[in-house]
Amino acid sequence: MKYFVPVIFKGWFIASSLFTVLLFPSLVLANGPDLSVSKSCVIASPQTIKCDVVVTNIGTVPTLPQFTITDTVTATPVVNYLSVGGSLATSCSPGPQQINNVSIVCNVTGSLAVGASGTAIFDFSMPTGGEFQNCASTTLPVNPMAPPDSNSLNNTDICTTLTVDPPTPSPAAQDLSTDKVCAVNGVQSILCTITITNVGGTASSNPFTLSDVVTANNTVNLTGAGGTLNPSCSPGAQVINNVPINCTINSSLAPNASGTVLLSFTMPQGGQFENCATVATSQNAAQAPDSNAANNKDCATLTVEGPPPPPAQDLSTDKVCAVNGVQSILCTITITNVGGTASSNPFTLSDVV
Repeated sequence: MKYFVPVIFKGWFIASSLFTVLLFPSLVLANGPDLSVSKSCVIASPQTIKCDVVVTNIGTVPTLPQFTITDTVTATPVVNYLSVGGSLATSCSPGPQQINNVSIVCNVTGSLAVGASGTAIFDFSMPTGGEFQNCASTTLPVNPMAPPDSNSLNNTDICTTLTVDPPTPSPAAQDLSTDKVCAVNGVQSILCTITITNVGGTASSNPFTLSDVVTANNTVNLTGAGGTLNPSCSPGAQVINNVPINCTINSSLAPNASGTVLLSFTMPQGGQFENCATVATSQNAAQAPDSNAANNKDCATLTVEGPPPPPAQDLSTDKVCAVNGVQSILCTITITNVGGTASSNPFTLSDVV
């Protein structure tokens, strides 16, 4: 085997000659640089990873003034290589980019003395979080005029694996939902309770609106509006079939807060009653719109009994006949109206003997 005997002069290797060593070649191999690598990766900030690669010369002679560090990242789903720094003078390729399964190869300029260490610090980001694995290795260049790395087994560090949490979701936008219940509230009277809840993550717009439409097969009258939300509604009390009732609520609902709008109606002839309410946030460029329009509308249907028919006239007769003297008879016929209204005028009586 061919080896060289280096002469150390001011910390540098000078190859004095190249010759054949026949005896004890292992003694020659033991004298040389020995680069070892260690690595630690930590989550430096949300979705950001910092990996410190430490290269140490544990050999018996300094290294030549150049060696390489190779850093490979495997991640799911996406990882971005941001930068490299540290105490070692590195020139790395590729530059910052998405780096899944792409090796970053860094040329290090400068020699490591015996026992000396240097660091290369790699910064990565995982915008959506996920599984992150990083492996690093170091290599001395092949140079026939210099001894090789005396122990290549410690040139590759055990890979480091981390789980990166996904970003915390931003609060959901406002989301107003409606729930409507209508019930018969007296003879031919209806009360509709509309509960509006902000199920979103931010306060609702101020103001917001409610539109309420009644559909019925007989006349319906709006008689009043109220509730904890203090709505301002138009039109006022009137016949309301298929006429929208538009209410403005001049307040805001905090997340998970609720309020009510009460609408009262009469349906003098009774019949089929349907009422639908739709809530809407106001347009505001500084605020996200309602995040879910599917829960903005709710309807209620019921049947209202009509009034009972008015009571009719009902004439009844009661007749008593008695002897009233010699060969005389007196018949008394009592006519009574047992109905609910006055009898006709005139009415007749037929008497047959």
